[in-house]
Amino acid sequence: MYSKLATASFYTVWEYNQWFISQLIFEVLGRNLRLR
Repeated sequence: MYSKLATASFYTVWEYNQWFISQLIFEVLGRNLRLR
């Protein structure tokens, strides 16, 4: 039971981190494209 909960929370954090990182990358790419 506990391991299932830990795995679920881990995947939730992982998905959130992937979304956050992709948003950050798009923001940086957008700035670089605007500067050129």
